[in-house]
Amino acid sequence: MRYLLSFLFCFTSIVFAQKDYSNQWQDLYSYNDVKDFTIVGNKLYSISNNAMFIYDLDTEEIHKFSSVNGLSGTTTSSISFDELSESIIIGYESGLVEIIDAENNVIPVTGIKDNLILVDKIVKGAYRSQNQLYLYGDFGIIELNIENFEFGDTYKLSTTSSSYFVNDIVVENNILYAATNNGLYNINLSSNPVDFMNWTMIANGNISNLLSLNDEVYFSKGVNVFEISNPQTSIITTSKNILDLSIDQSTSELIVTMSNLVELYEISTYSKADEIDLNEALDYSFTTTKAIINNDQVFVNTSDFGVLKTSLTDKKNYIELHPDGPSANDIFSITVTGNQKWVVYGGHNASYNQLEKTSNIDYFVNNKWNYLTYDQFSNTRDCVKAIVDPVDNTRVLVASVEEGIVELNNYKFKQKWLKSNSILPGNAFANETWIGNMIVDKNDIIWTANSQASNDYFFTSYNGRKEGADRWESNIDFTDKVRGKFIRGFNKMYVDQNNNVYAASARSGLFVFNANPIEDDTKRDITILNDLANNAQLPSNYVFSVVVDENERIWIGTGLGLVVFNDYDNLFSATKRPATTLIIEENGAPREFLADTQVNDIIIDLAGNKWFATQGAGVFQTSSDGQTTHNIFNISNSPLPSDNVIDLELDETTGEIYMVTEKGTLAYDSKNEPFGTSITSVIAYPNPAIRNQTGHEIITIVAKDGNGIPDGTNVKIMDVSGRLVYETNVNQSNQSFGGKVVWDKTNLRGNPVVSGVYIVLLSSQDGSETTTAKIAIVN
Repeated sequence: MRYLLSFLFCFTSIVFAQKDYSNQWQDLYSYNDVKDFTIVGNKLYSISNNAMFIYDLDTEEIHKFSSVNGLSGTTTSSISFDELSESIIIGYESGLVEIIDAENNVIPVTGIKDNLILVDKIVKGAYRSQNQLYLYGDFGIIELNIENFEFGDTYKLSTTSSSYFVNDIVVENNILYAATNNGLYNINLSSNPVDFMNWTMIANGNISNLLSLNDEVYFSKGVNVFEISNPQTSIITTSKNILDLSIDQSTSELIVTMSNLVELYEISTYSKADEIDLNEALDYSFTTTKAIINNDQVFVNTSDFGVLKTSLTDKKNYIELHPDGPSANDIFSITVTGNQKWVVYGGHNASYNQLEKTSNIDYFVNNKWNYLTYDQFSNTRDCVKAIVDPVDNTRVLVASVEEGIVELNNYKFKQKWLKSNSILPGNAFANETWIGNMIVDKNDIIWTANSQASNDYFFTSYNGRKEGADRWESNIDFTDKVRGKFIRGFNKMYVDQNNNVYAASARSGLFVFNANPIEDDTKRDITILNDLANNAQLPSNYVFSVVVDENERIWIGTGLGLVVFNDYDNLFSATKRPATTLIIEENGAPREFLADTQVNDIIIDLAGNKWFATQGAGVFQTSSDGQTTHNIFNISNSPLPSDNVIDLELDETTGEIYMVTEKGTLAYDSKNEPFGTSITSVIAYPNPAIRNQTGHEIITIVAKDGNGIPDGTNVKIMDVSGRLVYETNVNQSNQSFGGKVVWDKTNLRGNPVVSGVYIVLLSSQDGSETTTAKIAIVN
């Protein structure tokens, strides 16, 4: 029997050190929802939904670990600390196990995750008994050799095809106890624990927790605590279900945790010694699943405030412990402008109806995240976009799917704009004001995209230079274009250099209008690009994203892939050429770029590169013409926690690209620069470039004045004898770094150059402008 089960549940662990991406990436993850935590020595180790942080109890410093540092970024389930190996062990709902060693290397162990036989894979914890380390969870119990990152025997606790869920384990006097959803079991480890027939049931029912103390084992079931020596008689009965058992190391008192109450018991008499009523907390309303008491300090995990800390002599005033970040990970859109960031959590379902999300609005100012709770902005659900008014950056408008526009002033609620107090049209069938998105045009006018609008007034302007309701200036009537067609919802918007506003719509194509002031609104240029059979310009009416580049090419992301509209001069004409797919060459063969891939967003960075956010394929960075793919970022080669990327945002000051997924948001520093207009003096760094020194792998050449190297600049690198070593052209079509040059210290054959001094010569296309610089290479 042992050999049969070992064969069925053998594990092949794929082990490799994860990459650290912190040189170019930073996370905007939320660390507020703490799933599990532990305290070892003076360190508190805690996991949020997809990341970890460490809090130093003495210095109060917080350090965070995330997918940027090599973690998977997927949904966590448990955290443990193995003192023998000084390793942090993080378990995941997928069965993945990640080990962070004493040098902060992240080693993923994938045997449980990749096992095709197992159905239930949640890892609930790790437990060490002398030289043996065990992992336990919904799959049963498995031995782990942490030195070699190899799994040993697996104990499947049932006689059926799947194991009982193991909630906790302890070892006492060489007897292994397992608390499962189907009872408490034990086995002498000198027997064969692989064979479930050798295990003994001690108590039935769902056993949630185990604790070993003074040669006795305690377990909890529902509202009761029992001793293993007398498993039928409760020694402690509580008012609510017990979620955790632990011990106060300084007093040896038993800590019993319930959702809103923590009780301490004398272990000798089982009499209550103290309690912490979480309902009495000032400034916070929360529940918990775990409490730890360390040196008279009480720590509890929460879903909204990280780990909260109070003292046994206080019990009412709490301090939040977590890294600064947004309040949650399921961000719908982000806005970055000036020194402000705004994120909202609303959105809509596939039919563009409400999700009924009562989430915060978060904003980042003065290098700190701040939160507006649902009741602080008039209980407005499903917010989809925040816009900072360019006329007054203390004023912010926030759009809601079905509840109009919230206006904030100085980070406080000012009023809500609806059909009843503005010219916003409201819904065609109800009084609600549906706003799908917003954007600022070239004249600093904010435009709202009114989905399902009455009178076909799909776009309304807001002028921050005026006062009160007069700020709402005009509606744009699309009656002649939609012919009474129901417009379900709007997606991304864009404004081009001629102040044409584009709005991607669900099921109805791409809406376009010119936003410049006009005396007769009926003569305003408007059009819709769609897939109507009699004049089809698009392959699909499901349009998600759009941008217009410097060559007046309109790049349109649809549910069926990417297309490019090249008839800009006839954009508002009755007849126009259809958009076409982008054909690129791959391995010598032509193919459609992003064919049959939903493109959720498109942006153009400071160097003219294009970025495409997709549903299921991550993010693509290409040259300006799309013919060269510079990077593809996905969960396998980047810190992205998901390949479903729903929003992109460019910080026009720093050049950073913000990527929003349903599992968290990341910022990527592409390290590119805008192209300059003339060749000026340049510098190269690091200089000298020293072999095997961190940061010296590549040499960067930039303009001293920060204005960038012009497009078309020829760059030659020669040795001191005048021989050409390297040559490139700064060109939008193949230069992902924009107005700077990055050299990897190799020659034209791709071989590393030898030590010495090298001359950099930059010249314009016609040779009228030149400049030089010197680089020292030390190998």
